Amino acid sequence: MFLQIFAKSARPLQGAVEQVSRDMRIDVMGRRSLTFWITAQFLLWVAPIGANAQATNKAPIAPGATSEGVAPYVLGTGDKLSVWALGAEELSDKAVTVGDDGYVDLPLVGRLQAGGLTPDQLRSTISTALLPYVKRPRVTVSVVEVKSQPVSVMGAVNRPGVYQVQGKKTLAEVLSLAEGARQDAGNTIRISRRPDQPRLKLSNSALQPDGASMAEVRVKDLLDGRLENVLVAPHDVITVSKSPIVYVIGEVRKPGGFAVGERDSLTVLQALSMAEGITKTAIAGKSRLLRLNPGSSTRDEVPLDVKRILSGKNPDVPMQPDDILFIPDSKIKTGLAKVVETAVSTVSGVIIYRAAYPR
Repeated sequence: MFLQIFAKSARPLQGAVEQVSRDMRIDVMGRRSLTFWITAQFLLWVAPIGANAQATNKAPIAPGATSEGVAPYVLGTGDKLSVWALGAEELSDKAVTVGDDGYVDLPLVGRLQAGGLTPDQLRSTISTALLPYVKRPRVTVSVVEVKSQPVSVMGAVNRPGVYQVQGKKTLAEVLSLAEGARQDAGNTIRISRRPDQPRLKLSNSALQPDGASMAEVRVKDLLDGRLENVLVAPHDVITVSKSPIVYVIGEVRKPGGFAVGERDSLTVLQALSMAEGITKTAIAGKSRLLRLNPGSSTRDEVPLDVKRILSGKNPDVPMQPDDILFIPDSKIKTGLAKVVETAVSTVSGVIIYRAAYPR
């Protein structure tokens, strides 16, 4: 701020110096000395004003927050710390772990509570405990390894596992740690939270008999940014559901499995659209729909005239999860049943796609 004031005042100041110099018949060297002295006095006068203005414009920092507005890390069970104290060799470069009861054991000062405190608060506690032994203790506490805030990510994600989170993390940020959802991910994400954590603040949050809370969110809502502020808590379990899949194999341009995704189901025409249509050698009129029998590994074979469905002469047919739509080619004259049997055995190795399509 004071630099702006100085910049605005520099030209009038220079003009005034030159006028005074001419009136007093001061030579060039004298003018430069006079200009330097006046400028120095001006800066000494303005600098405190600029500093006060900057201090006044700073917003007050909330208790327990840093200057960036991010809450400091809170220590918990399993966290590994490094403690260093000037004048207390027993504590120099001392590595400690926060116990299950939230306490740490340190030479000289004994057992001190660490769980629930920030590193700076623990530093202050250790400094106070050292006063009988060190006149002016200078203590440093740093977090070497975070172990107290695990979050489990399970289901249809690329890297399921347990992730340690530091500070406040949103649901989207935690899913990014697991490298996002797989192609066969469903439309819902379930969050389970322990009773000792604050209840989930979602409209469909349900309280369990043991005090735990559980809620589900839609993947689409998360991707659209409508749930960007859903914060996770330590020990949350996040489960991404797996989408039902239908398979299209045989004489299509992109055979594979297709995740149902947003919809409850797909029709034959929608599945064929995802498979980019049939080939020129396809016999669409002799297609087969292979459907699992409930509670069994066997399948029913349903003849399907896809040619008439494509032309609009027959109605579209809804597909069920794990249905296999097989489109034969013109080379098949006999033994279609054997070909279908082979098709069933190969669907486990096909590529799974998650295609976008209009509602």
